Amino acid sequence: MSRHAPWFVALALILPALAHADAGDQIWRFQGIEDINAMATLPDVDGDGSPDIVVETYDAGAAGDHLYLLSGGMGDPPPVIWSARPSSGVSDGGGDGDNCLEVCGDLSGDGFPDVLLGTAWGNRSVHAIDGRTGALLWTFDSYDTPASGWVYDVSAVPDIDGDGLPEVACALGSDSNSGYLLSGADGVPLWRFYHPLDAVYMAVALPDVNGDDAADVLFCAGDNDHSVYCASGVGVNGVGTQLWVRDTGASNYAATLVDDVNGDGVDDVVIGNWGQSAQVCCYSGREGNLLWTFDNGSFQYIMRLVTLDDVNGDGVRDVAIGSWDRAVRVVSGADGALIWQSWAGTLNGGDFWAVDRVDDVTGDGVNEVIGGSFDTKVYLFNGADGDTLWIFAAGARLFSVRGTDDLNGGGPDVLAGTQYLTSGGWAYAIEGGVDLTAVPPAVAVDGRALRSQDGPVRLRWESSEPLPFNVYRLLPAPEAAQGRAALAQRFREGGISQRELVAAVKSEPETSPQPLNPEPLEPSAENGRWRYAFDDAAPAGGARYELYGLTADGAEFLLLTLEPEDLAPALIQSASLAPNPFNPRCTLDFTLGAPASVSLAAYDVHGRRVATLPARDLPAGAQSLRWDAQGDDGRALAAGVYLLRLSAGDEHRTLRAVLLK
Repeated sequence: MSRHAPWFVALALILPALAHADAGDQIWRFQGIEDINAMATLPDVDGDGSPDIVVETYDAGAAGDHLYLLSGGMGDPPPVIWSARPSSGVSDGGGDGDNCLEVCGDLSGDGFPDVLLGTAWGNRSVHAIDGRTGALLWTFDSYDTPASGWVYDVSAVPDIDGDGLPEVACALGSDSNSGYLLSGADGVPLWRFYHPLDAVYMAVALPDVNGDDAADVLFCAGDNDHSVYCASGVGVNGVGTQLWVRDTGASNYAATLVDDVNGDGVDDVVIGNWGQSAQVCCYSGREGNLLWTFDNGSFQYIMRLVTLDDVNGDGVRDVAIGSWDRAVRVVSGADGALIWQSWAGTLNGGDFWAVDRVDDVTGDGVNEVIGGSFDTKVYLFNGADGDTLWIFAAGARLFSVRGTDDLNGGGPDVLAGTQYLTSGGWAYAIEGGVDLTAVPPAVAVDGRALRSQDGPVRLRWESSEPLPFNVYRLLPAPEAAQGRAALAQRFREGGISQRELVAAVKSEPETSPQPLNPEPLEPSAENGRWRYAFDDAAPAGGARYELYGLTADGAEFLLLTLEPEDLAPALIQSASLAPNPFNPRCTLDFTLGAPASVSLAAYDVHGRRVATLPARDLPAGAQSLRWDAQGDDGRALAAGVYLLRLSAGDEHRTLRAVLLK
């Protein structure tokens, strides 16, 4: 553990306070030694009046301190208050995944919250860290138990053993395949839960389920065990007692709580699994009965679930979903109905593995939702309707996002952590909501993509704002998606574990799709609307199109997705005039693609209609009309140039005719 405090007082004298940034602007950034796996917020430690930020940055082989406490409000880059490299197990190891880090209640007796870290690789431990100093309070080393395992999740649980301190639930993978409840005082196991048959990925504190006045614990198993287990907080002779178990039908990876949906007096649980359908399931907290499901889409495995406030006003808290899909979705906690979904770009697949709740920044009384995408951008969505409030370009895949308290005097802020690329990942603090007028306005866009049999796909759309646009063509099964499908199939067949599948997706090479248009598309104005046109001259079968508006600084935000529609065959498929020039008459030969009502009108060079052949119904196929250059008044027309307009249904074809005398 390293302490970095002596120069803070001097810094406070020479550094100006962080200026208020506009919404979506960087407040500060800090480079870790590897991926930024998880972030959390502590109250103010260094006395600058702002909360401070805990960051875990690790991947296999990283050397040095990997757990940092950063000053939340003292500069860019932020000063390090303390850093740590807890030692245990058989070798180094740090946190793996977004659930490895949690701020819990006071464990040390100093009245200040402390930090829990679960580690993987050769460390395989739970470490309790003093929040003020970074000193190690205690360690639970799974190598000291009959079978060790990576620690995927740590979760504080209200006091069970009566010492006034919170306890710690943890989820262990193979070979342990178990859950533990540890004493918050010293990390000694109060009990071990033996029932899971494979890796345990989540440990969630539950309210009292069985009426014994003690909190209980939910464990979510994965890989070859598709069950979620409810365990009594009070064990028997060091063994956890099962209250109920439910098979979700697939490997489980995420969980959260919602309000009491079925009225039995106990909050209910929402589980995210890796099935081919119904990946989000709500179960009764008391008995485990299935209450509702939500289908997130095939192969769109759930990575994170977050409890929101009551977004839709039905009296029940709702749930945000992060997954392998490039959409953040919010569903009703009451029945699983989709409330809204908002999309990222296509870069690297666009996955939203990272989502979280952010306090209200728009003033509508509803929390917002933050999403971190594989497209390298952080998105703040309006919690009420999913509108994009701002977009921040982080430069690499996002593995963790969190809402946080005000860091610089401008209201709620956002934390985001990225993947390691050629150097350590970045931890960002981003302004949440000052000057929301700087955010792109709400834009209404509508359009169509029309596909002809042999020609281009014609994209036509209108926007309520005169934004530049980029057009992207999305193929139905890109190479990355095919690779993922193959990996997912191996996972379902038991060929690889959930952990190995996550690692494989993380290591996918960067992709960088380019827009079809070489320069941003600008609109033409008509009747208060802004109109756009683009023709894809080389369309691919099964492709769809995404239209992105551009902000003033060039950031893209998705506004419309178009599925091509087949353009109806032309009614007038060909038309020719002979002889031309002519005297005294000519014949118009044409082909109809379908039966139609056909008429012919002649106009002089001034645009005046001078002759008309009445409409007649004609069958599909080759047809002819003869025109004898006689006006509507029955008299012969003078020599000159005439425009003959052939009409069939809503289609028209105009030919130039020269009358000689």
